[in-house]
Amino acid sequence: KRLRGGSRPGIVQILPPKAVVIPTTGETTFGASADTMIQSQSPTTSFGTFAGMYLGQTAAGADKNRDLVYFNILPAIIPATATIASATLTLYHGVTSADAAGSAAKVFRVLQAWTESATWNKYDGVTNWGTAGCSLDGTDFTSTGAIDWTVPANATNPHVITITSLVQDAVTSRAGALHILLKLVDETTAPNRRNTYRTKEYATEADKNPLLTVVWSDVAGGASSMMAGDEILAPGADLDRHR
Repeated sequence: KRLRGGSRPGIVQILPPKAVVIPTTGETTFGASADTMIQSQSPTTSFGTFAGMYLGQTAAGADKNRDLVYFNILPAIIPATATIASATLTLYHGVTSADAAGSAAKVFRVLQAWTESATWNKYDGVTNWGTAGCSLDGTDFTSTGAIDWTVPANATNPHVITITSLVQDAVTSRAGALHILLKLVDETTAPNRRNTYRTKEYATEADKNPLLTVVWSDVAGGASSMMAGDEILAPGADLDRHR
Protein backbone atom coordinates (compact mmCIF):
# COMPACT_ATOMS: atom_id res chain seq x y z
CA LYS A 1 0.00 0.00 0.00
CA ARG A 2 1.34 3.39 -0.94
CA LEU A 3 0.99 6.33 1.46
CA ARG A 4 -0.28 9.60 0.07
CA GLY A 5 2.30 11.99 -1.31
CA GLY A 6 4.09 9.18 -3.03
CA SER A 7 6.18 8.30 0.01
CA ARG A 8 7.55 4.84 0.54
CA PRO A 9 5.88 2.68 3.13
CA GLY A 10 7.13 3.42 6.63
CA ILE A 11 6.49 2.60 10.24
CA VAL A 12 5.42 5.06 12.96
CA GLN A 13 6.31 3.84 16.45
CA ILE A 14 4.53 5.43 19.42
CA LEU A 15 6.65 5.16 22.58
CA PRO A 16 4.86 4.75 25.93
CA PRO A 17 4.32 7.81 28.14
CA LYS A 18 7.35 8.94 30.17
CA ALA A 19 7.30 9.57 33.91
CA VAL A 20 8.89 12.90 34.83
CA VAL A 21 9.67 13.70 38.48
CA ILE A 22 8.91 17.26 39.55
CA PRO A 23 11.20 18.04 42.55
CA THR A 24 9.82 19.25 45.84
CA THR A 25 11.34 22.67 46.55
CA GLY A 26 11.18 25.07 49.42
CA GLU A 27 12.67 27.91 51.42
CA THR A 28 12.48 27.16 55.13
CA THR A 29 13.60 29.23 58.13
CA PHE A 30 14.46 27.63 61.46
CA GLY A 31 14.99 29.31 64.82
CA ALA A 32 17.86 28.18 67.03
CA SER A 33 17.05 25.24 69.31
CA ALA A 34 19.97 26.10 71.60
CA ASP A 35 22.58 28.86 71.81
CA THR A 36 25.08 30.15 74.32
CA MET A 37 28.53 31.67 74.66
CA ILE A 38 31.57 30.33 76.47
CA GLN A 39 33.95 32.83 78.06
CA SER A 40 37.54 32.31 79.15
CA GLN A 41 37.40 34.91 81.94
CA SER A 42 34.43 33.05 83.46
CA PRO A 43 35.45 29.43 82.82
CA THR A 44 32.86 27.86 85.12
CA THR A 45 29.91 30.11 84.29
CA SER A 46 27.07 29.03 82.01
CA PHE A 47 25.44 31.75 79.92
CA GLY A 48 22.67 29.58 78.47
CA THR A 49 19.88 31.77 79.89
CA PHE A 50 21.41 35.08 78.73
CA ALA A 51 19.69 37.13 76.02
CA GLY A 52 23.01 37.89 74.33
CA MET A 53 26.28 36.20 73.41
CA TYR A 54 29.65 37.84 72.87
CA LEU A 55 31.91 37.02 69.95
CA GLY A 56 35.52 38.15 70.04
CA GLN A 57 38.08 39.15 72.61
CA THR A 58 38.91 41.89 75.10
CA ALA A 59 41.88 42.58 77.36
CA ALA A 60 44.24 41.69 74.51
CA GLY A 61 43.02 38.12 74.47
CA ALA A 62 42.77 37.59 78.21
CA ASP A 63 39.01 37.33 77.72
CA LYS A 64 38.01 35.13 74.76
CA ASN A 65 34.35 34.76 73.79
CA ARG A 66 33.02 32.04 71.50
CA ASP A 67 29.48 31.15 70.47
CA LEU A 68 27.70 27.80 70.22
CA VAL A 69 24.48 27.48 68.20
CA TYR A 70 22.32 24.44 67.42
CA PHE A 71 19.62 24.15 64.76
CA ASN A 72 17.35 21.12 64.40
CA ILE A 73 16.69 20.84 60.66
CA LEU A 74 13.70 18.53 60.85
CA PRO A 75 13.94 15.63 58.35
CA ALA A 76 10.14 15.74 58.06
CA ILE A 77 10.58 19.17 56.47
CA ILE A 78 13.92 18.83 54.68
CA PRO A 79 14.66 15.13 54.02
CA ALA A 80 18.11 13.57 53.95
CA THR A 81 17.88 13.25 50.16
CA ALA A 82 17.50 17.01 49.68
CA THR A 83 19.99 19.19 47.84
CA ILE A 84 20.75 22.45 49.62
CA ALA A 85 20.96 25.34 47.15
CA SER A 86 21.83 27.91 49.82
CA ALA A 87 21.80 28.26 53.59
CA THR A 88 22.42 31.40 55.63
CA LEU A 89 22.87 32.02 59.34
CA THR A 90 21.40 35.36 60.44
CA LEU A 91 22.62 37.02 63.65
CA TYR A 92 21.30 40.30 65.01
CA HIS A 93 23.70 42.34 67.08
CA GLY A 94 22.94 44.70 69.93
CA VAL A 95 25.09 46.79 72.23
CA THR A 96 28.80 46.27 71.67
CA SER A 97 31.66 46.94 74.01
CA ALA A 98 34.23 46.87 71.22
CA ASP A 99 33.38 46.56 67.54
CA ALA A 100 34.79 43.43 65.86
CA ALA A 101 34.05 44.76 62.36
CA GLY A 102 36.53 43.57 59.76
CA SER A 103 37.81 40.71 61.90
CA ALA A 104 38.39 37.33 60.25
CA ALA A 105 36.20 34.64 61.78
CA LYS A 106 35.26 31.00 61.26
CA VAL A 107 32.28 28.69 61.68
CA PHE A 108 33.12 25.11 62.69
CA ARG A 109 31.05 21.96 63.16
CA VAL A 110 31.02 20.94 66.84
CA LEU A 111 31.63 17.28 67.68
CA GLN A 112 30.76 17.23 71.39
CA ALA A 113 27.15 16.87 72.59
CA TRP A 114 27.08 20.33 74.18
CA THR A 115 24.09 21.83 75.96
CA GLU A 116 23.14 25.33 77.09
CA SER A 117 24.80 24.45 80.41
CA ALA A 118 28.14 24.57 78.59
CA THR A 119 30.98 26.59 80.08
CA TRP A 120 34.51 27.35 78.92
CA ASN A 121 35.66 24.23 80.81
CA LYS A 122 32.78 21.78 80.28
CA TYR A 123 30.60 21.12 77.22
CA ASP A 124 27.48 20.12 79.18
CA GLY A 125 28.21 21.64 82.57
CA VAL A 126 29.62 18.29 83.74
CA THR A 127 32.08 16.83 81.22
CA ASN A 128 35.32 18.53 80.22
CA TRP A 129 35.97 19.64 76.67
CA GLY A 130 38.95 17.89 75.10
CA THR A 131 40.68 21.24 75.60
CA ALA A 132 38.93 24.09 77.42
CA GLY A 133 36.99 26.48 75.19
CA CYS A 134 35.94 23.86 72.62
CA SER A 135 39.51 24.06 71.34
CA LEU A 136 40.65 20.54 70.42
CA ASP A 137 40.35 19.91 66.68
CA GLY A 138 39.05 16.40 65.99
CA THR A 139 37.56 16.00 69.48
CA ASP A 140 35.64 19.17 70.32
CA PHE A 141 35.20 20.48 66.80
CA THR A 142 36.44 19.75 63.30
CA SER A 143 38.27 22.19 61.07
CA THR A 144 37.25 20.09 58.05
CA GLY A 145 34.65 22.01 56.10
CA ALA A 146 35.01 25.15 58.23
CA ILE A 147 33.45 28.34 56.87
CA ASP A 148 35.50 31.54 56.63
CA TRP A 149 33.73 34.86 57.05
CA THR A 150 34.49 38.46 57.94
CA VAL A 151 32.56 40.26 60.67
CA PRO A 152 30.60 43.10 59.00
CA ALA A 153 30.38 46.63 60.32
CA ASN A 154 27.83 47.25 63.06
CA ALA A 155 25.97 49.56 60.70
CA THR A 156 25.04 46.33 58.91
CA ASN A 157 22.36 44.59 60.90
CA PRO A 158 21.77 41.69 60.80
CA HIS A 159 25.00 39.89 60.04
CA VAL A 160 24.39 37.10 57.50
CA ILE A 161 26.82 34.19 57.08
CA THR A 162 26.59 31.67 54.24
CA ILE A 163 27.00 28.13 55.62
CA THR A 164 25.57 26.03 52.78
CA SER A 165 28.10 23.18 52.96
CA LEU A 166 27.66 22.75 56.73
CA VAL A 167 23.89 22.54 56.33
CA GLN A 168 24.17 20.04 53.46
CA ASP A 169 26.37 17.87 55.70
CA ALA A 170 23.87 18.11 58.58
CA VAL A 171 20.92 17.20 56.35
CA THR A 172 22.65 14.34 54.53
CA SER A 173 24.72 12.78 57.29
CA ARG A 174 23.51 13.94 60.73
CA ALA A 175 19.70 13.67 60.70
CA GLY A 176 19.47 17.44 60.43
CA ALA A 177 21.46 18.21 63.58
CA LEU A 178 23.58 21.32 62.98
CA HIS A 179 25.92 22.15 65.89
CA ILE A 180 28.27 25.05 65.17
CA LEU A 181 31.00 27.08 66.87
CA LEU A 182 31.73 30.69 65.94
CA LYS A 183 35.04 32.30 66.86
CA LEU A 184 37.48 34.94 65.69
CA VAL A 185 40.65 33.75 63.99
CA ASP A 186 42.83 36.14 66.03
CA GLU A 187 41.75 36.19 69.67
CA THR A 188 44.90 37.68 71.19
CA THR A 189 45.95 40.81 69.32
CA ALA A 190 44.88 44.26 70.54
CA PRO A 191 42.71 46.28 70.13
CA ASN A 192 39.69 44.80 71.83
CA ARG A 193 37.21 43.37 69.30
CA ARG A 194 33.89 42.01 70.49
CA ASN A 195 30.32 41.95 69.20
CA THR A 196 27.14 41.08 71.07
CA TYR A 197 24.58 38.94 69.25
CA ARG A 198 21.00 38.23 70.32
CA THR A 199 20.17 34.70 71.46
CA LYS A 200 16.87 32.81 71.41
CA GLU A 201 16.31 34.05 74.96
CA TYR A 202 15.98 37.63 73.66
CA ALA A 203 12.21 37.92 74.09
CA THR A 204 11.85 41.66 73.42
CA GLU A 205 12.12 41.09 69.67
CA ALA A 206 11.74 37.37 69.02
CA ASP A 207 12.21 37.90 65.27
CA LYS A 208 15.79 38.97 66.02
CA ASN A 209 16.85 35.59 67.43
CA PRO A 210 19.41 33.50 65.49
CA LEU A 211 17.84 32.22 62.27
CA LEU A 212 18.80 29.63 59.67
CA THR A 213 17.26 30.06 56.20
CA VAL A 214 17.56 27.12 53.82
CA VAL A 215 16.70 26.96 50.11
CA TRP A 216 16.41 23.32 49.06
CA SER A 217 15.01 20.80 46.59
CA ASP A 218 14.32 17.07 46.74
CA VAL A 219 13.90 14.92 43.65
CA ALA A 220 13.35 11.72 45.67
CA GLY A 221 10.27 13.17 47.31
CA GLY A 222 8.95 14.90 44.20
CA ALA A 223 5.68 14.25 42.42
CA SER A 224 5.52 12.22 39.21
CA SER A 225 3.91 13.57 36.06
CA MET A 226 3.26 11.66 32.82
CA MET A 227 4.31 13.09 29.48
CA ALA A 228 2.93 11.85 26.16
CA GLY A 229 5.08 9.34 24.32
CA ASP A 230 7.24 10.35 21.38
CA GLU A 231 6.61 9.38 17.79
CA ILE A 232 9.57 7.95 15.91
CA LEU A 233 9.30 7.92 12.12
CA ALA A 234 11.15 5.16 10.41
CA PRO A 235 12.96 6.05 7.18
CA GLY A 236 10.47 6.42 4.34
CA ALA A 237 7.47 7.18 6.58
CA ASP A 238 4.87 9.61 5.25
CA LEU A 239 5.98 12.92 6.74
CA ASP A 240 2.95 14.77 5.38
CA ARG A 241 0.62 12.58 7.37
CA HIS A 242 2.32 13.50 10.66
CA ARG A 243 2.63 17.25 10.27
